Amino acid sequence: MTPTTSGSLNNFISPVPPPLPELKAQAVTAKHLISVDDERFRPLKTAMDSKNIRSLFICELKQLSDRVITAFPPQEFLYIGIGRSPATVIAELQGRLGKDAACNMPLSDFQFLETCKKRRVRFKQKMTPEEQKALFHHFDKILGSRASNRKILIIDYVWSGSTLLSATYFFHQYFREKDSAFVVSPATGNSERKVHALALGDCLILPKDITSYGANLMQAIQPVLPAGSYYPWEYGYGFEHTLHVSSAKPLAEYTQRVNVADLAKGKSEKLCRNPLYDLLVEYLRAEDHEAVPAALFTEWVLYHEYAP
Repeated sequence: MTPTTSGSLNNFISPVPPPLPELKAQAVTAKHLISVDDERFRPLKTAMDSKNIRSLFICELKQLSDRVITAFPPQEFLYIGIGRSPATVIAELQGRLGKDAACNMPLSDFQFLETCKKRRVRFKQKMTPEEQKALFHHFDKILGSRASNRKILIIDYVWSGSTLLSATYFFHQYFREKDSAFVVSPATGNSERKVHALALGDCLILPKDITSYGANLMQAIQPVLPAGSYYPWEYGYGFEHTLHVSSAKPLAEYTQRVNVADLAKGKSEKLCRNPLYDLLVEYLRAEDHEAVPAALFTEWVLYHEYAP
């Protein structure tokens, strides 16, 4: 080091440090917050308002989806909605877990099995080999490889349960044909049945009428409110009521109805997607939905399938 010009050996000047390289400002990416007031949601909100799908419906939809995820973990299950009724449930699950976590299976008037006395199931109508081949091709096209290493949970809003039972049976036959009707559970290491079913129903559905036929039931129990505590329907109708009157069906992923006869005739090879559905998936992810008093919420009670 070089001494100062004053000649004092105790006073030293530190050498001048070399200049630092110029620092370039790093752009900080802010978290993208989705708002229900986003202008792109206007067509969706117009359709929803015309069907009276409002805040209570959305809050209950999220609550129901929470319970589905808890009872049937996405690490183990692929969620499949049958027809148009459960499309909003699938939209919520896709928005929360990703597109590969759930899918809609366009399938209408799918009532090939029915229940009968002594808790037995019988064919209501026969499916021809040509129709079954077309149906399984339809499954291939919609599912792709998403169900290859997971169990599947078939979801439907039920009244008689005929559609859900029919779907459960034919999905089992589909996976049997692929030699994959059973999968190894990552949790237990045991071989387990691949196809499971979840019925969504109101308080008039008797649990044993569904669970004894091999389906789980998520039953809606309406809240009992003191008279005058809330203005009637101030926040709109709840999830169960909206599905019951089919108000949410115009938001389904596919615009046309698809039945087995159409599949066999090749009329449904090209499915038309509903642009409102993709908006719905994004809309449900918004973080500023209107808060709804918890007292208005329907309670969803889970009954597991009955083991005879």
